Amino acid sequence: MTRILVTNDDGIHSDGLIQLEKALKEIGDVYALSDIVVGRSGAGTVAEICALGKPAILVPLVPTGGDEQTKNAKRLADIGGAVIIKNADLTGPILLDTISVLLADHDKLQAMSTASGSLATPNAADDLATALISLASDEAATR
Repeated sequence: MTRILVTNDDGIHSDGLIQLEKALKEIGDVYALSDIVVGRSGAGTVAEICALGKPAILVPLVPTGGDEQTKNAKRLADIGGAVIIKNADLTGPILLDTISVLLADHDKLQAMSTASGSLATPNAADDLATALISLASDEAATR
């Protein structure tokens, strides 16, 4: 059975075809259990999708300042990690059809996962800390 996890502020729900899972407190845990992530395309969401190497269906929130959600979604879609559905075009049947088509194509899902994971920077915090320490050391040495 394919799991589709649906969340809201109350946790995770079952709706007949949707498998009930225990309530999870961290969205990354929900994404990790998901075969496909469906969501908006804010920077945090896209970063989590990439870090976990998940295929995604993204619905950018428009308008946002600078239209960053569309830019985020397009970046991931351009390399094959996501499908974009415009908010104005989003309907239940369109979303269900998009999910169904993707779930029926294991090779496509795997390619999307690989593409998403390719944008991840898993050591970003360590790399930044190392760069800052090096910069601070260089600055101290020149004084």
